[in-house]
Amino acid sequence: MKVKFITSLCGLDTNYQAKDEVEIKDDEAIRLIKNNIAIPVGKTNEKKYKDALEKEAQAKEEFVKKQQEAEAILYKDELESEREKLQKRIDEINTILADKKEK
Repeated sequence: MKVKFITSLCGLDTNYQAKDEVEIKDDEAIRLIKNNIAIPVGKTNEKKYKDALEKEAQAKEEFVKKQQEAEAILYKDELESEREKLQKRIDEINTILADKKEK
């Protein structure tokens, strides 16, 4: 992916100055863009970047969903017990509120 550096970046094997335009690996370019070190050059590279962000967001959403499913399985009994306690408390509150309305 072709990027334009908006800040200098120096390292052991790296020396880029602000305004340098270079072709680098997509994954590295995406990291640089996300960290406001570079910007994509051209519509094609902008689309690549947006697509990569969308793919990353989808992967994160899928991970969170799977994690929630796993937790639900692991803690099913605890969650059901907690739900029962909370429902009991809600019922108590509703009774108190209903009594206050009648008075």
